[in-house]
Amino acid sequence: MRNFEKQSAGPSKAKDKSIHEDEIRKQLARIVSCHEFASSDRFGSFLEYLVNEVLDGRAMNIKAYPIGLEVFDRDPDFDPQADPIVRVYAGRLRSKLEAYYSGDGINDPVKIEIPKGTYVPRFFRNDQLGSVRSVAESVTPPIHPAKVNIATFRRPLMIGFSLVTAVILLAFSIYFSRENHHLASDGRMTIIIRQFENFSPEKDNEYLAQRISSEIATELSRFSNVRIIGPMEEVHETELSSGQYLLDGDLYREDENLKVHVTLKDAKSGVNTWSDLYTRNLKSMAMLYIESEIANRITISIADDFGFVQTMLGKQALSKSENQLTAHQALLLYYDYVGNMNADAHQRAFDALQEAVKKSEHHASAWAALSGLYMDKYKHFDGDTSHFNGAVHAIRIATSIDPYNRHVQEHMALVSFSTGQLDDFQSVAEKQLKLYPNATMSGQIGMYMCLTGDYERGLPLIKRVQSNNPYYPGFLHFGPFFYYMEQGDYEKALQEAELVNMPGLIWDPLARTVALAQLGKQQKAREALSELLILKPDFSQVGIETMDRALYLDTHVELMARGLENAGLTMKR
Repeated sequence: MRNFEKQSAGPSKAKDKSIHEDEIRKQLARIVSCHEFASSDRFGSFLEYLVNEVLDGRAMNIKAYPIGLEVFDRDPDFDPQADPIVRVYAGRLRSKLEAYYSGDGINDPVKIEIPKGTYVPRFFRNDQLGSVRSVAESVTPPIHPAKVNIATFRRPLMIGFSLVTAVILLAFSIYFSRENHHLASDGRMTIIIRQFENFSPEKDNEYLAQRISSEIATELSRFSNVRIIGPMEEVHETELSSGQYLLDGDLYREDENLKVHVTLKDAKSGVNTWSDLYTRNLKSMAMLYIESEIANRITISIADDFGFVQTMLGKQALSKSENQLTAHQALLLYYDYVGNMNADAHQRAFDALQEAVKKSEHHASAWAALSGLYMDKYKHFDGDTSHFNGAVHAIRIATSIDPYNRHVQEHMALVSFSTGQLDDFQSVAEKQLKLYPNATMSGQIGMYMCLTGDYERGLPLIKRVQSNNPYYPGFLHFGPFFYYMEQGDYEKALQEAELVNMPGLIWDPLARTVALAQLGKQQKAREALSELLILKPDFSQVGIETMDRALYLDTHVELMARGLENAGLTMKR
């Protein structure tokens, strides 16, 4: 009986232990017999083939070509470059394994994973057993308010947090392309992709329809907040269940014009949830680019945290009480808050996520979002340093569960930025941008870059998100707002300020007040200032401190203070 050395997926203090072959086979049997795999023989067969090849000493032979022949019954002339079936199914197999280990298999003794970029599976001990709270507390002691110099907190040396960040960055650099997101299996959308139809006269375009379907499946599989089934040639809609959605599409190509129509509908009721039409001219763009670009736009609309569909689901979750919500639905409320940015939405999301982490304490994304809410409590609402420390503590817990989770990485970047650790922020941000270049989160990273004065990199990221996703959050406009204010182009700064659309927070009327005052439009500036003072009556006394908590550069704070004073508000300095 052979042993396999433990291969850790992340930082761990435990000693390496070998894993016996029979332990791996027992774990394989557990996985393929669970509901997630039993409903599809193809995924179980795929995983069994990969694992058995390694256990039988043939790991070097695990390539796309033999997999296509052995698992997917392709003919000997199978070309993996032209037929993406192995790559597509591998991406969805990774997602299924991640869903299994975040649900039924969370306490299994052995973990099996397939790192992105290879089809060779890895086996390691499941070191995530036990209480998340005790694990998190062992990483580094909590930061007490007395230890934080609030006047200069944007630039402190926070040794404990830096150690955690350093370990995560090291692990991330090693497993850079690996996706290992852990979300609770209940509450997520299940999307069945039906093979797109070709309505063109030429039969050659049927292959184009297949390629676009596969490209969409591949892009959607990057996001753990949706489950993907397909593409499937035949879907019997009468057999679909509640909570499932059918993604359907067709294309029509005539000469150099291509039209792709896509529809997402509730599988049970048949009601259309979302649809779009993409028209492209083949003379101006290469076909491979068009396939990728359309797939990215569809993915953003469906799976992005700020996309139309996830936003819709977040609105639906508003009708439920906190104890009725799944952890994933509570996460949707967080992004509903970020899209609206008002005190009521913040409290609703905060209560929901606090309840969620009690019921699902291994839900890394919920802990990460809770960290973001704590940080916003500190920055935008009350300045209570206990909330600042709560943000740091929650992100520690999230990273102890899953440092590779995209939501964890997103909020790791936020906490690093908020604590003045720009090197850590840049390192996490760059890796996230490579993994999710088109996600709305990349625009948020761009805004943070602008707040540090790095407009050269930040502004293009914001503009790309704004062009890809019409539902992007309004706060992204603060990046170009500060750029134009520094340039003295107050007219364009005002245009950006008017698009912020955060009426529940001071930053919306604050930005308009400053831009209007600098333009000499005193009457309108005073009207905007009145809106600000309704939200924060004592802003003349606490305004500098309030802005100092949220803005990284002292020059930005001073720029805003001068504008307020030009509008007639005397600021306490």
